[in-house]
Amino acid sequence: MKDIPFLKNEAGNNSGNKIIQMQLSIAYINDVHGYLEPHPELFYKGGKEIIETAGGYAQIATVFKSIQKENPNTLFVDGGDTFHGTLPLIQSKGEAIVPVLNKLNFSAMVGHWDFAYGPQQLKHLASQLNYPVLGINVYNEDDTLFLKPYIIKEIENVKIAVIGICSNTIDKTMPKHFSEGIKITDGTKELPIIIQQVKDEGAGITILLSHKGFPQDVEMLTKVPGIDICLSAHILKPSTVVDYVFTGRPQILNQFL
Repeated sequence: MKDIPFLKNEAGNNSGNKIIQMQLSIAYINDVHGYLEPHPELFYKGGKEIIETAGGYAQIATVFKSIQKENPNTLFVDGGDTFHGTLPLIQSKGEAIVPVLNKLNFSAMVGHWDFAYGPQQLKHLASQLNYPVLGINVYNEDDTLFLKPYIIKEIENVKIAVIGICSNTIDKTMPKHFSEGIKITDGTKELPIIIQQVKDEGAGITILLSHKGFPQDVEMLTKVPGIDICLSAHILKPSTVVDYVFTGRPQILNQFL
């Protein structure tokens, strides 16, 4: 989670525009892999392997509630690998976790192993969620988009765009049934077009929610300007958190939340 001071213009009564500050809190999870409850997890501390109890959506919900209580201006997103990984989810083809996810006030998610039961089952699961699964790079065979490409959420009169990119390995290295009837690009060609589209719709902050992997996202954003924050999933290790003040000018962050 990170708090981001955001400077925005607001019309004053007599003297044109004035600058006020809105604090935005972003909470982001990824690669939970269906662990509904706390479980033993391997950690490395001081060069040693340590087993500790970690995880569980009850703990995630507690953290989210604490963040939102401290700052109502919050954005919760999920980087994917959510619907697969434990027996209850595999047996139910992801259905078991839907009621839990709908309690967490997410705004969007992307996917990878979430395609494990086939694209149509993911579409079915998405239809039961109270937020969308995003993907600018996932296409039907007729070249129409399989998923919604982005959302725009307004907080304190600031429009915040979240653009989604799913893993581009789904139709390349995963079992064939993951990508039956769909095709997937790496999103590099589509991203500049979508960035311009959300800016035309008034987005003041543009967030990329990606499951490509940290090195791939870094490389892509050195080529594609206009993303203010990238939330990069798939790589299972801590990443760097950056403080910055958004001034209305496009910025690329090569360090990610």
